[in-house]
Amino acid sequence: MGDSIECNWAEAMVYFTRRKAKKLTHPGFAKHRRNWLLIHDDWSPAPALDDHDLMKRLEGKLFSHDWKNPFDRVFILRLPNVWEFSSRTDAVKHVIPDS
Repeated sequence: MGDSIECNWAEAMVYFTRRKAKKLTHPGFAKHRRNWLLIHDDWSPAPALDDHDLMKRLEGKLFSHDWKNPFDRVFILRLPNVWEFSSRTDAVKHVIPDS
């Protein structure tokens, strides 16, 4: 059980990304020069879990070699941050300022 919550969360984010990727093949969808995906993470595990650990676990899965992720960037909104993933860099944390 030790890291099952983190593993399940990462698998869920990959599942949602793959599900959206299938929609790119539907008739009428015009692919753009850059295609980004934003996932609003309301599926998050307990807030006590470390975001950095969660994102490191997910980082290798979103752009792994076993499937071609059609999105140039994947953003995960996990308040109060937005995490940015791409195949070219490590995960980047963007802090959303209080408004």
